[in-house]
Amino acid sequence: MNTTLSREIEYLPQSRRRLLVAVALAGYPVAVAALAGLKHTSVNRWLILAVFLLLLMPTLVTLAVGYRYARGRIDGRCARLDGRRVRLDGRRVRLDERDLALRQQAYALSHRVLTVILIAATAITEIYLTSGNTLQLDANTFWLAAMWVIVYLPALPSLMLAWIETDQPADA
Repeated sequence: MNTTLSREIEYLPQSRRRLLVAVALAGYPVAVAALAGLKHTSVNRWLILAVFLLLLMPTLVTLAVGYRYARGRIDGRCARLDGRRVRLDGRRVRLDERDLALRQQAYALSHRVLTVILIAATAITEIYLTSGNTLQLDANTFWLAAMWVIVYLPALPSLMLAWIETDQPADA
């Protein structure tokens, strides 16, 4: 990714970052819901796959933007120099107090979001099962849930950092 695009991502306003986080979090469930809705229709399976991938594409793009935005601040490869972020390729540096506090807030918020999602999924499953329905767990349903975990667990701290951080000042 070139430095101009990297700088544009780093200085996105908070409202736009929050919109991207919402798209990233909602995209996969929307794509899976569309897949489940179209699976039992007479629509060609390749068209269903194309619709699923098309709905999934904004999620992948926003996850990449979220990772790019938080790069260095979650894993400790970014430092501040004269109020600006300086990336040190391959070397770990000591984050300043503000970045450490933001990182801790991002991890705490990501754990809260994960807790809410798991409680909601458990409640929905419980309501579904107690209303006389059955739930069949097979490879198709398992992989949909496993992919959600594989995609979102590593991404949550980066997404939450993009959500909570205030707007960066423009270069003087």
